Amino acid sequence: MRLSSCVRQMGLAVALSSVVVGTAWAAQPSDKSIAALLAVTQSEQLMEDMSARMAQSMHQSMMGMFQNQKLNARQMEVLDSMSREMGVLVRDEMSWEVQRPQIVKIYQSVFTQKEVDAQIAFYRSAAGQSMVKKMPQVTEQSMALMQERMKIMMPRFQALAEKAAAQVQELKSDPAPAAP
Repeated sequence: MRLSSCVRQMGLAVALSSVVVGTAWAAQPSDKSIAALLAVTQSEQLMEDMSARMAQSMHQSMMGMFQNQKLNARQMEVLDSMSREMGVLVRDEMSWEVQRPQIVKIYQSVFTQKEVDAQIAFYRSAAGQSMVKKMPQVTEQSMALMQERMKIMMPRFQALAEKAAAQVQELKSDPAPAAP
């Protein structure tokens, strides 16, 4: 092997290793920059709002399950108590204090420092702040749309589940061996 070829290969190896090292370094945004991004996107408020909506949705769903039943006062008290406990559980487990450390880790594993810096710059702009302010409306309307679609799909899901249950029941009398 000629000396110039060896030098060229060593140079390529050094260049590639510096790219790999540079990429590894860039892949880990700082805690401070993630904190800035979470602040400018008002993530804490969004998380708190989301947990409140989840608790409310769970309450409405639970009450909806019993809407066709005549419940006495004691039964309603039990349901209300359970609903309140579920709401507290959701708020506690979905609180910003609980979720923030995990969110930081996720951001650090997904974004590079350069990407986080670009996001901070965008969200500090007028367009970015407009997006921050309007995204809850987009999310709310999207969730309402999904709920409407689910209402349409539920009877079909139920029919499919009933069909599968009937088929399973039929096969119970079948002497075929069970799957391993």
